[in-house]
Amino acid sequence: MPRLLNGRDMIYPDKLRALGVEGSVVVEVVVGSDGAVRSVRLIKRLHPQLDAVALRRARLLRYDPARVGGRAVAVRIPHTFHFVLQ
Repeated sequence: MPRLLNGRDMIYPDKLRALGVEGSVVVEVVVGSDGAVRSVRLIKRLHPQLDAVALRRARLLRYDPARVGGRAVAVRIPHTFHFVLQ
């Protein structure tokens, strides 16, 4: 399994925060053998604006790549973004 190196602060749109929209967005991320995100697709949607925020953030993630037999390999993994009102 790749290890996440950088978490990103989520930008919670003010309008949705005011409306009380919260929950999780799940994306599928393809992590390349160099640890960079190669592609992202939505698996579980929440709200169009929050889905867009999660997709943008997912593309910025960076991982220590997965290894098989000591060699870095590309993998497909889920990543969950939580939007929680504080």
